[in-house]
Amino acid sequence: MKLLFKYLRAIAPVNIDNHGKFSYNVGNLKTGEHLSVITIHPHYGISEPAVNVIVRSIDGVSK
Repeated sequence: MKLLFKYLRAIAPVNIDNHGKFSYNVGNLKTGEHLSVITIHPHYGISEPAVNVIVRSIDGVSK
């Protein structure tokens, strides 16, 4: 598992509601960065990674 997750880093802990939903606003993202989500629960363990997303600029100009 160490090799599988070597390129990932934690952004922040978040609170999850009773339905398993959560949100987090990220700032200072750069065009081309890749994001995904993995949850870690002390009792249930680690989830499967979510589908990756790539940050793109809204106006079509890389910043």
